Amino acid sequence: MTVPVRLRGFLPEDAAFIRSLVMDQGWNAGTHDVATFTQTDNDAWIVAEIAERPVGIVLATRWNESQGWIGLYLVHPDFRGRGIGLALFQEALARLAPGSVGLDGDARQQANYRRSGFVDVHANTRWRFPARLLRTGADTAEVVDARELPVEPLVDLDARAVGSPRPSLLRAWLAQPEARHVALRRDGDIAGLATARPARQGWKIGPLYAPDASGAVALLAAVARDVHPDEACWLDTPNPNAAATALMEEIGATGSPTSGRMIRGPAPAGDTSIMFGLLAHEVG
Repeated sequence: MTVPVRLRGFLPEDAAFIRSLVMDQGWNAGTHDVATFTQTDNDAWIVAEIAERPVGIVLATRWNESQGWIGLYLVHPDFRGRGIGLALFQEALARLAPGSVGLDGDARQQANYRRSGFVDVHANTRWRFPARLLRTGADTAEVVDARELPVEPLVDLDARAVGSPRPSLLRAWLAQPEARHVALRRDGDIAGLATARPARQGWKIGPLYAPDASGAVALLAAVARDVHPDEACWLDTPNPNAAATALMEEIGATGSPTSGRMIRGPAPAGDTSIMFGLLAHEVG
């Protein structure tokens, strides 16, 4: 007899299952990602369970009333091929309807996403480098601790980068324990933002917003100032930002294709020229 699959919301005891599933997938998750994503949108998690055992997850995060994001779409290997993933995906789409929905799709799944109505926006590249490559002697005089600033200008900067406001996400992002957050001032305005958060291995940097490459260099030097020189750092850049690619190549980072940003519905008019690094694939 086939045991039915039940879809439900997040329970505190699911956190250990999520971390284990992500680790088994080989993903280098942030140390505090589960708590941060839950704080952003407590109803975002959709959990599939069989006989009260969790077997799959998806994260359907509302940025606002008109835009959402799908990430962390995973089913335990022992339970794949049973339609559980499709059920989770359809439930995530239903939760975020009728707004637009974005995701960063793995190349192996992009054809399936297109069949579900998603269109390509841009490809992304993941870069890996030791923290010492960021110690360039950059002028960090204009860089300040982002947590000492009013959050509204940072929310506005993030909205300019991605094309849609997501205040709950940014507030949760800036509240992460152990993470480093720095901002760039230019002519009295907030012109840049960078976060480095601890991960299972090394540090993940994102977002990285800057008006130009020199601003990005200053932010990177400041956000990695206290990271051990030999620790690995990761940064995901949008391919349309040629300056971001050139910067990573200039410091000697190693890059590889990682995903493609895709949207179903009206696409937000983000500004990739200031996006030197994505915030996170899981939530956009």
